[in-house]
Amino acid sequence: MSTKKEEFLKIKTYEEFDKRREEFRDMEWDEELSEHFHTFFEDTESFDEDGLYLEAFYPKDPTEKNTEQ
Repeated sequence: MSTKKEEFLKIKTYEEFDKRREEFRDMEWDEELSEHFHTFFEDTESFDEDGLYLEAFYPKDPTEKNTEQ
């Protein structure tokens, strides 16, 4: 049986991750996982100071208005 980390490292697209995100919510993150996670995205400005893309785990409310200009 594969570990959560091994399963995560097999994921190649954000869409695949999105379908399985709950499996990885409580996973212990390390540098290798963060680097792999970054490959799903082109916009690196969306990452926090630890290199995690928080919106992937806690998406914005789609009904919330965008106030950025």
